[in-house]
Amino acid sequence: MFRSAEIFQDVLTKLSVLRYLIASNCKRGKLDITIDAENFYAKIINKTHNMSLINLNNIVRNHPAIDLGDLDNKVGIQVTADSSSEKIHQTIATFIEHRLYEKYTRLIIFILTSKKDYKAKFLTQDLFVFNPERDIWDLDDLMMILEQREHETREIELFIREELPAIVSILTPPESILARIEADLSKPAKNSSNFLQFCGFTENSKEWIHTKNGVDKLFALLKKESDRSMRELLSKMIELSTFVDEKWEHSIFVFHDVFCRRIRFHELAFTKYYNQLQYFGLASYEEDFPHRLFLHFGVKETDSNLFFFIKKYFENDSKSLTKLFTEIDFSLLD
Repeated sequence: MFRSAEIFQDVLTKLSVLRYLIASNCKRGKLDITIDAENFYAKIINKTHNMSLINLNNIVRNHPAIDLGDLDNKVGIQVTADSSSEKIHQTIATFIEHRLYEKYTRLIIFILTSKKDYKAKFLTQDLFVFNPERDIWDLDDLMMILEQREHETREIELFIREELPAIVSILTPPESILARIEADLSKPAKNSSNFLQFCGFTENSKEWIHTKNGVDKLFALLKKESDRSMRELLSKMIELSTFVDEKWEHSIFVFHDVFCRRIRFHELAFTKYYNQLQYFGLASYEEDFPHRLFLHFGVKETDSNLFFFIKKYFENDSKSLTKLFTEIDFSLLD
């Protein structure tokens, strides 16, 4: 139950950040950013409400009145950052003008910011269903549903982990605090002394110095070259990895297909992240073991794998591994 609550809180936090970014952009007059959110929320609503929404703007540019449509359930959804009554009146009028009620018998307004306490009467001429109390949604309405559905929340967490960073990067000005906050939270190791002693090295020996340099290089790589979603995946892979002594000492690996099933991660998405990890020299397959994905960050001079020792050092504690790899808090090694 605790894990479910933790996942729910993570989803709430990330979607709340997205809502803040959209509201912030709208205040600066950038109203077109909702286009980037349509596909994102279509997939979430499909999961929370068992719908089959598609983005109508991918079929007809600037589709009138509604952005998402589900012909099977006859539901049309307007996705907007404008929460005003005037916007809703305009949407209803356009919906009627284009006779969309012939395809969609229910209209929903999904507000990307926050809905208001509406007092206005929205007239539909009895042509379709629109109940302001039931059919005007915002993030809070989605979260109320997710709070009761553990399985859907887990699926959406994985989806958000993959898709949200790209949307946030579009919406976030490079000079903003949010754009810099991740880097500001990272902490390098001062001396890694506790970790190096754990590895069995004598202070200031060649092994000590070379491994300390390796720790610093790993920190720099994760901070400068990786995104959060890749680091989250790497952290979870190391946590779920297995020790092996068949080919190399200090080797760890995961069976990639088993790993994907265990965390409910699509193999196509996994391939994208594997390519990143391979590019940075953090993971590789070996001919002798084609189903094993080996995880490594080697220190040549000592012929050691930092991932192996870090996993041992933290006794495979999930929170510590997450803090070190995802948050890039290497002060844990001091």
